[in-house]
Amino acid sequence: MENIIYIQHWTRKYPVIISKTMDPELSDMKTTINVECKEAWFNQVRDITDLTWLIEYLPELIEERRQRKKQNTINLRITSEEKTKIEALAKQNWYSSVSSYIRDKALVIN
Repeated sequence: MENIIYIQHWTRKYPVIISKTMDPELSDMKTTINVECKEAWFNQVRDITDLTWLIEYLPELIEERRQRKKQNTINLRITSEEKTKIEALAKQNWYSSVSSYIRDKALVIN
C-alpha cells in the first residue's frame, strides 16, 4: 500500500509518500507507516497519529533545505547515454533537478 499526498509550500506542491513500513520488526504493527518527502530530506517510520503534525512540519523542513546556500561546484564529464540515464532516474525518483539527485546519491541521504 502506497499513497501520495501533496503538501504546498509557497507556489509549489511537493509529494509525500505514505506507505506501509518494510521493517520486519514493525510491519505487524497496524498503526506504523513510512513517511517520505525527498524535498525535505525526510524518510522515517512513524505512528500514524503523527501524520497531521508531519504534514504541518514538512514545509518548514523544505524551507530549511532551500535556504542552505550552495556556493561550490563540481564539474563532471559524462557521455550522452549516461546523461540521459541520470536525468531519467532523477525524474523517476521525484527529484526537481539532476543536481539534487546526484548530490543525494553521492551523500547517501535517506
